[in-house]
Amino acid sequence: MKVNYRQQINYSSINFLDWKFSFFYSDKGLIFTTFQDDPIADFSKWSGISKLVNKENPKISSAFLDYFSGRNSSPKISIDWNFWQFSNFQILILKKLLEIDKPVSYSEFARQIGNQKAVRAVATAVGKNPFEVVVPCHRIITKSGKIGKYRDGSNIKAALLQLEKQL
Repeated sequence: MKVNYRQQINYSSINFLDWKFSFFYSDKGLIFTTFQDDPIADFSKWSGISKLVNKENPKISSAFLDYFSGRNSSPKISIDWNFWQFSNFQILILKKLLEIDKPVSYSEFARQIGNQKAVRAVATAVGKNPFEVVVPCHRIITKSGKIGKYRDGSNIKAALLQLEKQL
């Protein structure tokens, strides 16, 4: 994906179990999250941007800490939807993911968006979600009920579903 504009990008990290969870944000909202050990390299791979400012954001940190402690099942964090150049289909998928509150299969999710033949396209769009946790792509599972893949590893996906008492 490409970015729409350049501005100061800030990032911060918090801990979740044995992992470091990092989030990146602009003055307009959240733009990226990752569980990768080298979050800057991961963000740079997605965006091409490596000039970042390590800056705490108490409001965003608090929302994620509430989620990771089990106090909130869906962190309410403002998203900067204009940072990335999304296709109309990607926007549809990402915004529809915000409505998912329990695990559903890729095929069921495709049916919910009105195109049950678009399972592969849905899976691709879900896999390109830059807003892990906030846009809950981890709630999309395989038709057989298995966890399936996750950008940062199926072990993290399982931990998120266990945290939400979905497993």
